[in-house]
Amino acid sequence: MVRGMLVGEAMPLVENYLDRAYRSNHSVVTIIHGRGEGILRREVHALCSRLSYVKSFRLGGEGEGGFGVTIVTFK
Repeated sequence: MVRGMLVGEAMPLVENYLDRAYRSNHSVVTIIHGRGEGILRREVHALCSRLSYVKSFRLGGEGEGGFGVTIVTFK
C-alpha cells in the first residue's frame, strides 16, 4: 500500500515489492495506490510496463478496489 505517498518514496517500494513477489512465485498481487489524481496509478502502470516479468496489469474491478488498486499478473 503506497496510498498517500509521494512518487519518489512510493516507486522504489513498489518495484521492490513486485520483485520479491515474483521471486516468491506469486502469480498475482495487488498494489493499493489510491484514487486521488491518478499520479501514483500512472507511475505504477509505467513501471509494470517496463518490467519483463509482468505479464499483465489492470485496475481493480468491483469488489477489488476499483480505480484505487492495480492487479498485477506475473509471467
